[in-house]
Amino acid sequence: MLGFSAGVIIYISFMEMIQQSKEMLIKSFGKTDGYTMCVVFFFVGILIIGVININGLARRHSPYD
Repeated sequence: MLGFSAGVIIYISFMEMIQQSKEMLIKSFGKTDGYTMCVVFFFVGILIIGVININGLARRHSPYD
């Protein structure tokens, strides 16, 4: 049950950050470009995390091993 609660808290925090970044990008670059940049950077972040995970960098430098 604690894992589910932690997942909900992370989801809520993440969605608030996405909303704030989208608003900032829209103010800076306009509605279309700001929204597009928000979506592109979201998926670039997912790609970077995936590359780190696939390469095992997270496991090699883990202090819990």
